[in-house]
Amino acid sequence: MTARLFFAENPRTLHLYRIWKQLQDCRELPQVDRWLAQVFRGEKRFGKKDRQWYADAVFAALRLGPLALLAEHEGREGAGDWDELRELPAERLFFWLSVDRLDPADERFPLEKKQWDALQQSPALSRWGLPPFYAPMLKRRQQLSDWTPADLEKFLALQNAKAPLWLRVNLPNKAEAARREFTEHGLLWTEEGASWKLQEARSLQTLACLDQGILEIQDYASQRIGAAVDLTGEPIIWDSCAGGGGKTLQLAAGLQGRGLIFASDIRSYKLEEVKRRAARAGFSRVRTLPWNGESLPPFPSEWQKNGGVDVILIDAPCTGTGTWRRSPDSKYRCHERELKDLQALQISLFQKVLPPLKKGGQLVYATCSWLPDENEDVVAAALAAHPDLRLETQALCGNPAADADTMFYAVLRKI
Repeated sequence: MTARLFFAENPRTLHLYRIWKQLQDCRELPQVDRWLAQVFRGEKRFGKKDRQWYADAVFAALRLGPLALLAEHEGREGAGDWDELRELPAERLFFWLSVDRLDPADERFPLEKKQWDALQQSPALSRWGLPPFYAPMLKRRQQLSDWTPADLEKFLALQNAKAPLWLRVNLPNKAEAARREFTEHGLLWTEEGASWKLQEARSLQTLACLDQGILEIQDYASQRIGAAVDLTGEPIIWDSCAGGGGKTLQLAAGLQGRGLIFASDIRSYKLEEVKRRAARAGFSRVRTLPWNGESLPPFPSEWQKNGGVDVILIDAPCTGTGTWRRSPDSKYRCHERELKDLQALQISLFQKVLPPLKKGGQLVYATCSWLPDENEDVVAAALAAHPDLRLETQALCGNPAADADTMFYAVLRKI
C-alpha cells in the first residue's frame, strides 16, 4: 500500500477521529455495523465512498486494536478488551494502524515500523487482534480439529482480513445468464461448483440475477452445512432456526420440487423474508411455521401423515465467533456468563425439537462459531441426555480450510 493511505494525511481523518470517539463513549460496545448506519444517517455530507472509507477504518481498528495496545504499551501481554481500547486515544490508535500501511520504501517512523513488524512476529495472542479471553478455547480448538501450526497461523491471519462475498447458484439452469451479467458489470469471481466467490462486492443491488433468485448470497461455510443434510427421497424437513432462509433455500434448490421444507424462526419478519426469497426463486415447496423456541407449534397435517419429520436442522443461536471477519466488534462482546447462557440454550434446543423427528431421522446441529463450548461440548451433552441419538459426524468448516467464515456442524441420527 502507498503512503497516501497514512491516516494523518487523509482529509477524512478528523471526521474519523470524531466517529471513533463517539464509539469510545459507548460503555458497552454496540453492534457496530448498525451503529455506523445510524451515525451515517446524521452525516448527510458523506457520500457512498466516504461512508465505506470510515466503516473500513473503524473495522480495521476493531480488528487490530489489541495489537495497537500491545505496541502502545511496549509489548505488555494480555491487552485487548474493549475497556482498554476505549482508553487509547484515536490519534495513537490510528497512528499504529497507519504505520502498518506504510509503503516499504517509506522511511518515516523507522523505529515504530520496526517495532510494529516485530510485534507481528511475537507469540502474544494480541498480535492477531484477539483478546486473551479466547486463548484456552483456541488451544482446545487446535487440538480438537488437529490443526497444524500453519493451520492455526492461517486461521488467525484471516481474522484480520475482510471476508469475501460468497454466492450460491440457486437456479443452475440459469447460471449462464448470471455469468454474462457479472462479465458485463466488470465483476471478478471464481467458481467452485455451485459456490461463487466475488473478489470485490459492488453494485450487487442492481444485478438482475440476484433480483430473480438465480444467485443467493450465502457464505461458503454455510453452504457446507446445507450440503450435510440428507435430501434423498421426498423428505419432510424442519429448519427450526431458519433466520432469513439461506439454508432453507439451499435445501429447496437441492430437492428440485421433491419433499417439503418448513422454516421456523422466533422473529416473524425473518419468516416474511423466507417467503419473499422462496417466491422469487419459484420454490413452492417451502412453508413457514412460526415458533417461539419454547413449546412446539401444532404439528402441520403433513407431519402427522408422515409420522413426523425426516430431517431437523438446528442452526443454533451462538456467539458468532466464526463471523469475526465481517463483525470484528463481536469478539469484544463475548463474556463467560453469556457463553454459559448460550450453551444452556443450545443444549435445550435438542430437547425441544426432538419429539417430531422420526426414528431413523437425521438431526443436523450447526453454529457460526468455532468455540468448542458451543459445538463439541453441546453435542456431547445432547448425546448424554438422549441415548436415542447417535453421532455420525461432526466437523468445522470454512476458515482455515477455505477463505470464508468458520462454522460447525454435527450430523446425528435418531435410533
